[in-house]
Amino acid sequence: MLQYNPDVIFLTDICSPGFGRYAGTYRCATELRDKGYEVQVIEFFCRYTTEQLKQILTKFITRDTLWIGVSTTFLQPVRYDQWQWANKDKQSAHSRITGEPVKLDKSSWWHSVQGDRLAHVVGRFDWPEIVDHIRYLNPDCKIVFGGAKAGYNVFPDPKEDDKYVDIRMVGQSENSLIEVTQALEQKKRYSKVMTRPYDDFPQSRIRFLDHDLIFDKEALPIEIARGCIFKCSFCAFDLNGKKMWEYNRSPENIREELQYAYDKWGTTGWMFSTDTYNDSPKKVKMFHDEFNKMDHKIDFSSYARLDMMLTRPETIKLCYDTGLRSVLFGVETFNQKAGKALGKGMDPVKQQEGLYRIREECPDLIIGVAMIVGLQHDTEEIMRKNNEWFLKPDCPVDAITYSPLWIDNNSWLSADNTTAKSKMQKDPMYYGYELLGDGEWIRESDGLTRKRCRELSDEFSGLFDQFGDKKDMELTSRGTRNGSWQFYSRLKNLGYSLEDLRSNKVVGEEMIKKEDRLKAIYHERLSTHLCMPSSVLISAVNPVHSRSSDVFCTNSDLLPLITTWPPFFITPSAIILPTPV
Repeated sequence: MLQYNPDVIFLTDICSPGFGRYAGTYRCATELRDKGYEVQVIEFFCRYTTEQLKQILTKFITRDTLWIGVSTTFLQPVRYDQWQWANKDKQSAHSRITGEPVKLDKSSWWHSVQGDRLAHVVGRFDWPEIVDHIRYLNPDCKIVFGGAKAGYNVFPDPKEDDKYVDIRMVGQSENSLIEVTQALEQKKRYSKVMTRPYDDFPQSRIRFLDHDLIFDKEALPIEIARGCIFKCSFCAFDLNGKKMWEYNRSPENIREELQYAYDKWGTTGWMFSTDTYNDSPKKVKMFHDEFNKMDHKIDFSSYARLDMMLTRPETIKLCYDTGLRSVLFGVETFNQKAGKALGKGMDPVKQQEGLYRIREECPDLIIGVAMIVGLQHDTEEIMRKNNEWFLKPDCPVDAITYSPLWIDNNSWLSADNTTAKSKMQKDPMYYGYELLGDGEWIRESDGLTRKRCRELSDEFSGLFDQFGDKKDMELTSRGTRNGSWQFYSRLKNLGYSLEDLRSNKVVGEEMIKKEDRLKAIYHERLSTHLCMPSSVLISAVNPVHSRSSDVFCTNSDLLPLITTWPPFFITPSAIILPTPV
């Protein structure tokens, strides 16, 4: 194997359920690579034990490594006992399949805290021990937090954070990470919190390399726009309320990236990263015309605005003909009064009739709907009434996700004043909520609490859970409406087709098996085939793989060579720690 000594290492994780990479990490990696730095992205970091992650880092960290980037996307501050309850079934299923023990007593990124305090759940490893190991390998290597929650505290006491986090990149990170890397390389001073704007996004792209270990025909992420032209009261994105054409890439620029991945890996499936794909009819038409110039067809998943699609019905067919096969609409509520209070307010009957129309015009489209539990004016009675429509046998919706309302604004949430806050976070009393502390709130009108909203969210999700009983799966002829199904591209990477989703062939335990098989392949390649082209390796592991196949993993029998995960952890004694620098 060729020697590879990265200047920067990124720790991130695959989207789950399914198998899909996040765009942000590879955008940052591309920016650094364009400046001449060597970057290694390491996936699945949340799935490791402490010892497993230490051994991976030992493989890549040298005295020349400048910093380790950690994605905070997976940092979830939740009450410890509730996390145990919510994840018990899924963890048990994973244990049955993999043989790994269920570890709920210490399954957090940081040490789990008991009682009324918070557990910061992200993985199975002990972060302080990981940081000690990094500093053992290279005392000068810095720990950099980036991503959606980079400005959040991880310990209830912010002083504890300073021991384990050196730099935070809040908001858009492209210019910040270049500045930090150059400062560390030249041994100059740097800021502990970086918040630099990024004006070159329209000309940006993601360029995957061989040592990113891309699979043949893998569905990949691509950023086509940033931010949102709307400004919903519950939304804390830092680029909401942007102008229409701000932070948009040109269709020509996007097409070049699509073509590159197709030529190199045969990629035709994509996860379009944009808050609202259809925020402009003109843009929808431009995408349609430009992408249809390519010598291959694409299919993709994306987010879209339901009201804009219904008020501009000509865009429905344009989106579908461009390749949209999975969409998530942020409906949030069918209560018009609640919708108007948060910045939406389309008549619920028109919304439901519109969803039927979209189903009729696009029969193969996976339709997902996101709902928020606990909005102003939404009582328990109203929310339960909303569910009755979803349970109708002819309901056109395939996937429903429920999320409790998030309006917390306590000191432990934010390490600095740069963290984006929603209108509700800035002025909860105006919207009728009182903050109680430790991430909890109460609604003044009826005493509804965030804790109760979490319970309702779990209850509602259970009606459509793919891990449910057989009777749950027979709620509708279209199959169970599990919230993960809107991410068709992720499930396509596991070998599922549109027909599989339609006929309810996505079963929880089988899906976990497929995820673990791909994990095993990825980590074998990370260990022993780092510089081998993906097409060569995947053919070796899967002799029946063919470029004509619609997916790169078609059934459970394709990967017989991988029997343990991860393969290179079988003999940890063979890994020799370097002498401390």
